[in-house]
Amino acid sequence: MELPSDNTKRGVHSYKLPSSMTLIVKGQMVDFNKIWKDFSTIDLSSNSFCGKLPNAIGDLTSLHHLNFSHNALNGSIPKSFGQLKNLESLDLSVNQLAGPIPDEIGGLTFLSKLNLSYNKFVGAISKGLQIQTFSADSFEGNSGLCGFPLDKRSNTNVSPPAGYDDNGEEKREIE
Repeated sequence: MELPSDNTKRGVHSYKLPSSMTLIVKGQMVDFNKIWKDFSTIDLSSNSFCGKLPNAIGDLTSLHHLNFSHNALNGSIPKSFGQLKNLESLDLSVNQLAGPIPDEIGGLTFLSKLNLSYNKFVGAISKGLQIQTFSADSFEGNSGLCGFPLDKRSNTNVSPPAGYDDNGEEKREIE
């Protein structure tokens, strides 16, 4: 599809965006009646991606929706995700992500949808104001997690999973 140009005579291309559009978000059709110039969505769900989440995602500060669910990602959530101050929806469910959930996630004040279920997260859920608003469903399937909103209390006697130290940090060795 070619977008119409207003200024083709001067070699300058100025495109007009449609005033509304329909996108499929998480398998459901969503109508957007007004397009914000900084609206940004990344949905890379169900792609069999493996490896770690890149720190550089934290540089995408105009990001509103991020979905990496149903892949084979491992490692931990980068602390740089705390820089995504406009993020409204984060879905990292059904992966192999591990370690603690960074406290920085609790500071994302626009976050209204969070799904970290079915990973290998460990430790206590942050006491950040925003993260406390999500139901236990957002964290289910992470047997190493504890604290509100889960029924499990923090237990300092719980051993971290293999490959992680007592702080829930991934052990990295040079062989």
